[in-house]
Amino acid sequence: YINMGSQLSTFDEAKQARMQEIISDFIKEFSRIFPVSYKEALIESIKENAQPDEDDERQLPDIPTPEDELLSGNVTKQCAFAKNWKLNYFVALNKVDNYRIDYYEKEGGTLRGSIHCSGYSPKSDDEGALAPYGIRVVPSDESRRTYYMKFESAEEKEAWMEVLKNACKKAGPPENEDKLLAKAFGKAYRALRWHFGYYGSFRINYSEAEQLGELCESILYRELIQEVLDSIPQNPLRKVTEKAIRKMVRSTVMTSVGSAWTSASAACRGVRAEIENAATSLLEPLFEQEVILKERIAESVNEKVDPFLNDVGGKVCSPVLKACGKYVAEAYVSAIEGFATHMRTQISEGNCSEERILSTTKRAHNLVDCTNVGPVKGAHEILMGMYEKELEVLGQVLGGDFTLDDIVFDTMDAIRDLSHRGVHAFYVAISESGEESKLPPSDILSEVLSRFSHDAKLSMKSLLCDILGGVLQSPLEDQVIAPSSDLVAPLQEIVESIPVPGVADLIDLSSLTEDVIQRSVDDSIGTLVETSFADLESDFDTAVSKLESC
Repeated sequence: YINMGSQLSTFDEAKQARMQEIISDFIKEFSRIFPVSYKEALIESIKENAQPDEDDERQLPDIPTPEDELLSGNVTKQCAFAKNWKLNYFVALNKVDNYRIDYYEKEGGTLRGSIHCSGYSPKSDDEGALAPYGIRVVPSDESRRTYYMKFESAEEKEAWMEVLKNACKKAGPPENEDKLLAKAFGKAYRALRWHFGYYGSFRINYSEAEQLGELCESILYRELIQEVLDSIPQNPLRKVTEKAIRKMVRSTVMTSVGSAWTSASAACRGVRAEIENAATSLLEPLFEQEVILKERIAESVNEKVDPFLNDVGGKVCSPVLKACGKYVAEAYVSAIEGFATHMRTQISEGNCSEERILSTTKRAHNLVDCTNVGPVKGAHEILMGMYEKELEVLGQVLGGDFTLDDIVFDTMDAIRDLSHRGVHAFYVAISESGEESKLPPSDILSEVLSRFSHDAKLSMKSLLCDILGGVLQSPLEDQVIAPSSDLVAPLQEIVESIPVPGVADLIDLSSLTEDVIQRSVDDSIGTLVETSFADLESDFDTAVSKLESC
């Protein structure tokens, strides 16, 4: 209890006891959910390993994990404590370093610190001390530090804004070496969110204990703490009091959930071998029983799934496809044109010789990561045109946690991935072609362009399905998946009556139900995209054939 006299009377012993009760309920629910999720994740992994690999229809190779620096240069940053401004030398690292941004005293100097971008987002801010070219890098968790940066020009700011957006979107949480534990936590975290009424998409930005703490705090503020903060008297001590309460809440929460995570993860590791042995020995009857159960589940949940697809799916998916489909196709065509133009220029300038091909390839990869110059500039401009022209239409149908910004970012991310694979394929073909059978670079480029176009259509279909899936995710969870648990509850008797000893213990009815619902929705989305894609494909093929004939 913090003794600040009447200032803290609004957070009396009764409210503090209520806080402890909420934390206790949260930990109890997590401790119930996590072992189930761990078991489910382990069985899924065993089943996946027993299945043959799916055919990959793509013709371009995957690229090695990128290691090159994304951007470097001088940036003026506000210090954390003194609040003064210092010039730093920033280095934006790539995927291999989880998009970390290091800053140094000067180029080649002492490392001053690092920005771990997971859980952050950059905001343009040209006001006050940040004028005229400033960026704030803001955390999703208010207790974390906000970074303030100033730049010398609009061009510098734009370049760093692009890098920061990409890093904050793609950076992941601290890596858990136990992949199974991380997978199980993801499942448990979503189930925990659902239990406490949080639906829709989410990201895991922090370590498992920190992520649990953030959710527990969110529940506390919703149920209790915000009311306490709102009732603090308006006087000079208000801010100090609020800060003290927030600090105490965070300390209490992190101590409790940290212990809960350590205990739960250790307990699950202890039973891993037992579950693995049981599941491995019962795979065949497990697969057989799941097929039977999924048929029964489908019959039970159709009354929820079919109306949802006809109502929400029809009102949302068709308008989204109509509004963004043609722009997406045009952006892909532009990316192919940008790739072809750039590589033809390199060939004509003699930059594809054995001595120069490596540096030419690195330069091409760097340009693919830019939107203001290079091969994907045109694609980005097309998508920004979609943003401006279709914002009103899409704003009426998009909701929840999936926005038009997500559509633009995901499309550019898919186009960049495709372009990087095209560059890599060209480099590999040039490097591996022997002297005797050496093809001219122009012939190699033509062959790579053919594969690029093939993979572009696969990428577009997958992207459009992902966009519709993202748009539907929040209402699907709220209106279909959550209510369906009551519909399939009677099937638990069938699970328990399975004649093969041990199989019933390996089946999670709620997981099977979600899988059935998700597959049904995915199939419907796939059919809709396939139908709509016919017109897009015709226009795409016509545009690409003109490019290839140039």
